[in-house]
Amino acid sequence: YECHCTARYTGNNCEVDAGDPCASQPCQNDARCVEDSRGDYTCICPLHYHGTYCELEESLDPQCVAQPCRNNGSCSVPLGADEYVCDCPPGYAGRNCETDLDECESGACLNGGRCVDAVNNFTCDCDGTVSSDPVRTGYTGARCETNVDECEEERGICGHGACYDTYGGFVCACLPGYTGERCHKVTPRAPTCELTRTRQKFLPYEV
Repeated sequence: YECHCTARYTGNNCEVDAGDPCASQPCQNDARCVEDSRGDYTCICPLHYHGTYCELEESLDPQCVAQPCRNNGSCSVPLGADEYVCDCPPGYAGRNCETDLDECESGACLNGGRCVDAVNNFTCDCDGTVSSDPVRTGYTGARCETNVDECEEERGICGHGACYDTYGGFVCACLPGYTGERCHKVTPRAPTCELTRTRQKFLPYEV
């Protein structure tokens, strides 16, 4: 078997907790550290600070005073440069941080799960509860990585038969006399023929 671990956990059986990523206090200048759904962290910077760890102070250059950087991007003018540079928050890119990165492009969801993009995040729809398009993969988990045992979740799903779980689904083995995908249909009886014995009269034949 193979275990697909959720955020923060690792090991052959997902038994090792990697710990709180914010415990080491990676964010600087009184920034707030927030753990995300993938077990990583994001630094929420205070006013006038930016960077991955909020380690950079904003420039007061006239170009930055106009606030050209969008989506909470931070503006600075590097020493000796003539143009400003935007330091974009996670999930955004572009000259002015105007582009929302599509985290779904990396194939984040497994086993046919539908990926729904969000800002610096994504959601995997494994059973049609998130997106409008119907989807049932037979898997669950943050990335649709865990097989669902339909035989355990819905007892009696096979009606007059035995249920066998498979990866992404199940199969039913029907009892004699029943058929159908879930063994709910009665097998129609084959027509029977009745044999009637009649007497035949043979006339003598002369050679």
